[in-house]
Amino acid sequence: MLSLLRKTRLLLLSCCLSTLHAVQAGEIGLVGIDTASLANPFFKAIVRGVLHAAKAHDPAVEVITLQHEYDPQREESNLRHLIARRVRLLITSSAGSARVDKLLHQARQQGSVVIAVDVIAPGAQATVMTDNRQAGEIACHYLAEAMQGKGQLAIQGGPQVSSVIERIQGCKAALAHYPDIALLPTELDGRASPSGGHAATQTLLKQHPNVAGIFTINDRQALGSDSALRAAGRRDVLIASVDGSPAFAEALPRSDNLLASATQDPFKMAKRAVEIGVAMLAGRPAPSTPELIAPGLLTRDNLAQYQGWLANP
Repeated sequence: MLSLLRKTRLLLLSCCLSTLHAVQAGEIGLVGIDTASLANPFFKAIVRGVLHAAKAHDPAVEVITLQHEYDPQREESNLRHLIARRVRLLITSSAGSARVDKLLHQARQQGSVVIAVDVIAPGAQATVMTDNRQAGEIACHYLAEAMQGKGQLAIQGGPQVSSVIERIQGCKAALAHYPDIALLPTELDGRASPSGGHAATQTLLKQHPNVAGIFTINDRQALGSDSALRAAGRRDVLIASVDGSPAFAEALPRSDNLLASATQDPFKMAKRAVEIGVAMLAGRPAPSTPELIAPGLLTRDNLAQYQGWLANP
């Protein structure tokens, strides 16, 4: 009888501890986001996605949002702040600082779960991002076809993070199938911004006035490039990009130069990052490979049906 009572008590204690663990796992507590630029609607949508998903798991969750503007020193400062605050879930869009790996490992050592979004971050336990190589490939294939497989084409680069590098790799892979397209040797930096895209295109037109196509690594650069072309009276240079942003969708029917944009889903990206992070806080293992979200392609043909980033709550 005493043995049976002891077993019953142990069973009840085990159940209570399991229930307590499940409750604690469901309480995220404090989330830290270090994102690139909140001037970019893409990263605003990421923050919105994190907030939405985190509150679905823990209505009392607190979220700290910081931005580094692609400044490695600012990124390091932001990460140190989030480590000092002892966030349970740290979501980062890295600027590529050399010290990111060490800082993220430091966060993990004190119990934080670290998830990278949009770009790979050394030291993160999991990554959720667009299949950026595919995005560059489908955008440049569409651009090459619109150019009828011939003419001069320029690639306008940006910050040296994994997403940008992979988009350019994908673009070049697509262009390899078009031997009559001359890929210009100058790869100007559009700095992931409208002003950067505008300045890079002004320089491009001076150096290569016969350019017929431009691939930009994001829509903000594409819109800046479009403004530079319009200011120069050029309506004959086609632009393909990556993002599928609301601003690109709005400008597309009014521009002769804007052609297409490989679409991303930043809200879904952030939502999945939180879901993976919450599962890891509950004790599940980290995914063995990055989770890649397949891009679509926004064009004039499907613009009327495109809901884009604003479709999510």
